[in-house]
Amino acid sequence: MNINEPKITLMDKESIVSYVQERWATRYVDNRGAKYNQDGEIADFELYDKKDEDIFNVTIKNIRFTGKVHRFEFQNCNFINCDFEGFDGFFLIFTNCKFYKCNFRNCKFSHIEFAWDFVQFIKCQFQNVEWHEAGLFNIYFSKCYLQNFRVVDVNPIMNVNFDLCTLDRTSFEYISNADSDNAGEKADLNEEDESDLNFSECEILDTNFNTVNLSESIFYNSGLYKCSFIDCKLGVETFIVNKVLKNTCYASMDFQTILKSEQPSEDILSIYFNIVKGIDIKKIVKMMTTEVPFYTVFISYSLKDRSFAKRINDSLVRHGLTTFLWEKDAPAGQPLEEIMYSGVRTHGKLLFIASEHSIRSKACQFELTEGRKRQEENWSVIFFPVHIDNYLFEVQKNQIKPASVVEDYWENIVELRKINSLDFSKFNSEASNEKEFEQAIDKLVLDLKMKDK
Repeated sequence: MNINEPKITLMDKESIVSYVQERWATRYVDNRGAKYNQDGEIADFELYDKKDEDIFNVTIKNIRFTGKVHRFEFQNCNFINCDFEGFDGFFLIFTNCKFYKCNFRNCKFSHIEFAWDFVQFIKCQFQNVEWHEAGLFNIYFSKCYLQNFRVVDVNPIMNVNFDLCTLDRTSFEYISNADSDNAGEKADLNEEDESDLNFSECEILDTNFNTVNLSESIFYNSGLYKCSFIDCKLGVETFIVNKVLKNTCYASMDFQTILKSEQPSEDILSIYFNIVKGIDIKKIVKMMTTEVPFYTVFISYSLKDRSFAKRINDSLVRHGLTTFLWEKDAPAGQPLEEIMYSGVRTHGKLLFIASEHSIRSKACQFELTEGRKRQEENWSVIFFPVHIDNYLFEVQKNQIKPASVVEDYWENIVELRKINSLDFSKFNSEASNEKEFEQAIDKLVLDLKMKDK
């Protein structure tokens, strides 16, 4: 096929499947029949990590993709001279795939739940593209142009490389995998020498890094022009310059970034931030302000316990925590599962109000499952249970129904039982002692903040 021929347009997942089946019938797999039972619940947990449908080992040329594609995976595929325009990928996974001279315009890829791994973009262009709630491993951009490219809430992230790329008005927000909590994971994967984000010989313009742990990331001989670092963590070797950059750089960082970071060398501060040599910038900032912690809590509860949930939410807010309470914060017009997934993934802790109602709730169990996955990914404590009755400790595995969810629900219950649950049972009524309740809240807030350190 000549890549200069007019592109064939594929409008949705069904048209993609039809296109592939016509040409490579054996390279499409439908997992849905084996994966789900008639109620739409997981029937075969060995297929839990599998997407509903797979395409593998194909080379796709000169195709225009648009529309929505959900719960799908491409494995070992090549995309050549393809356009992704107005494309919405939800739970869409690329594994060991290569994109060559492809264009991405007005696209969103969200809930990349089981992580993109070994994906290459060579001489591709991105305009108005968002990657949201992602896991990213071994992603390579080479000689790409990225404009209005936004990467938000990525965890875990490892070995994402930009080589000889231009990034214009891009944004990296809420990315946090380069810390000591993940050292064991990196060692297990023999990836100790890999960086989280690596920019090599890049031109980076008008780009914002907001709440990004860059202590294990590298900017190597890359230009920074009107870039900002807000509430970030920098390492001593985050910036490496061993040649004269072709243009004068200017970047800025806020006080919180300065306080959280290991101070770069005087040369780096001068080259990138125009800070005069001989000034101890960290010492000066410490005299002006202090590091401000920011705590966010997702409250998981049954709507049958809404009165207690509102009471505990209001108290946490008064103590300076940012919370997500379903009845107050859930946006209208979005799928329920997407809202729950996003809430669990974007908040620091999951406060679970344990009761017979919540343990039996399908929605609450979904939130617990996502929280448990996040704990396993981060090697950190996400769950903070409080109980308002004793059902969490009394329920037995053989009581769980239906059979298809027993293993998943029981793992959630066992995980909760491992953690010291605070007893709020005597406060589950309007007549409870307000002073004692606030004392219990003080203990909960202290625990939440201590575990964040």
